[in-house]
Amino acid sequence: DLCEPILLQAAIDRGADIRFHTELLSFSQTTDAVIAYIRNRDTGITEEVTCQYMIAADGGGSPIRRELGAATTGKGPLGSLLNIYFEAPLGELVQGREFSIAIIERPRITGMLTAINNSNKWVFHLHYNPQQEQPEDYPTPRLEAIIREVIGLPEIPVRIISMLPWKPTVNVVTNMQHGRIFIAGDAAHQMTPYGGKGAATGVQDVHNLAWKLALVLQHKAHPSLLQTYSAERQPVGLENAQLSGEMADDKGLLNPDQLMKQRDNASKEETFSWMIRMLGIPDYCYTSAAISGGPATPMTGVIKAGGLPGTRIPHAWLHENGEKRSALDLGITHFTLITDDAGHQWQEVAAHAAKLMGIALPVKIINDEEWKTAACLEPGMALLLRQDGFIAWRSSGEVALEPALEGILGYRNF
Repeated sequence: DLCEPILLQAAIDRGADIRFHTELLSFSQTTDAVIAYIRNRDTGITEEVTCQYMIAADGGGSPIRRELGAATTGKGPLGSLLNIYFEAPLGELVQGREFSIAIIERPRITGMLTAINNSNKWVFHLHYNPQQEQPEDYPTPRLEAIIREVIGLPEIPVRIISMLPWKPTVNVVTNMQHGRIFIAGDAAHQMTPYGGKGAATGVQDVHNLAWKLALVLQHKAHPSLLQTYSAERQPVGLENAQLSGEMADDKGLLNPDQLMKQRDNASKEETFSWMIRMLGIPDYCYTSAAISGGPATPMTGVIKAGGLPGTRIPHAWLHENGEKRSALDLGITHFTLITDDAGHQWQEVAAHAAKLMGIALPVKIINDEEWKTAACLEPGMALLLRQDGFIAWRSSGEVALEPALEGILGYRNF
């Protein structure tokens, strides 16, 4: 509720056509297009929209996923919870001992108290038995009484903002592309909130897909480039969903015993790997036709990237013309070839490749020793950076730049 208005305005500023109070009635696709029928729920007016591609980011219940008959894998629902979003002035009570999640176990109440801002906004996830009760059995007065009992202060003012039933679930599609329709976010990979990886994984999905769609729509890449979306993102969504599910108990709540077991039984290296995965840091390695010279199979867990094709570019603070920027911000809108002062020949090579492929391909000179060490960039070597910050190719292999680009853009596959 804080970031979405900012994202909305940014989308509008860039020309997006945003339709609130609008529902998808039905859709179909041909070999050339997707046709969607939508209805404005305020006016009742229906409209036919024809587009080249569609992204199904319609949430965990995803009607589009069901209509496509997309196969899924995973444990499925792990329990039934009520998400009770409320306001209560608890900031002074938790000052100096702020928390993210607190497990609540009382004779009549089991759930998790989650801090939104460790001040006045909170969420309580109440476990209930749908065989015995329904969400309608929890009117506002009952919810207020439950919250006061959870807090332990019967007189504290409580305002219920909303209540929503939900099921912690591990459910992942096996294929994120169906013709001209791409499944993303919770529609592609439902997971529990433990580790906080759900939203991050969804953002990473469309970060991976957007630049590929842009190049295809601009006729600068073959449509086969889009087939690398599922190849790269499905293993990551599956890994994240399974990891989050390992942290849940039989009610779908966070299992602190599992956390303690991980801490007590693992080696330092295993604990570090587990923490990195839980934090959602992009430590995986893509493998697809959009990566030249990378590993043959998908890699997850802690990857010592070292500039390996398929891994994210290493971070380092770069200082240029008195300004400080992260190496992660290079090449956001186009491919970028990175080299050092010894790589003068890459200017001409990149210019020729850019003209041949019809794309922008600037050359970035980095002489920061810390970054070159992290990226294993030897004198005169070059790295090709994709628009999503992942390394697509490095010059230490046998494949030259132009053939590598042809493969990455999908032209060598046909």
